[in-house]
Amino acid sequence: MSNKESTTQIVPLAHGYHLQISHRGQEVTFLSDNGSPMVIKMTAEGPVIEMNAPKVVFKNTGCLSLEAKTIEMKTSGNMNMDIGGTCSQRIAGNMNLDVRDDIHMKAQAGSIDAVRGGFSVSATDDLDLKGLRILHNVPHEEEVLEQLEKARTFGEFMKCSAHNPNGPKKLKPGEPVERKDW
Repeated sequence: MSNKESTTQIVPLAHGYHLQISHRGQEVTFLSDNGSPMVIKMTAEGPVIEMNAPKVVFKNTGCLSLEAKTIEMKTSGNMNMDIGGTCSQRIAGNMNLDVRDDIHMKAQAGSIDAVRGGFSVSATDDLDLKGLRILHNVPHEEEVLEQLEKARTFGEFMKCSAHNPNGPKKLKPGEPVERKDW
């Protein structure tokens, strides 16, 4: 048999499926009568698996691990994740989140920390900050307690960070944000 010749072996399987093995193309295809194939191709980079199915279900009582140089997920419909425990992400580079419509986040409590550098919040329209109290440039509790312990007079006590004697600070308006057309 020369390299240009193709031999194909077909093995019937249950429920209208059959296995087709092509020796020349180094390809294994699982076919069904409704045309939903699963193809395993042997390429120079390694095996490539392609599935065309109405639904794919992975069930595992242990760990499902995906490891790759790049992972891409795309859907023309919705994507739902239901996590019964903790969800952790560690990102070595930047993270960009572009949402065409609204974004809503809800939690019992939350915080965002900029470890090195600033943190910016901007809006092309109104910016609402809602809370029982809006605290601005408030020192950590340990710092306030240390200041209060050092205060020896009523005047020193009133100058402590906890009292903010200058009243609320007015924030300067930010720069307009470039609007992206979706």
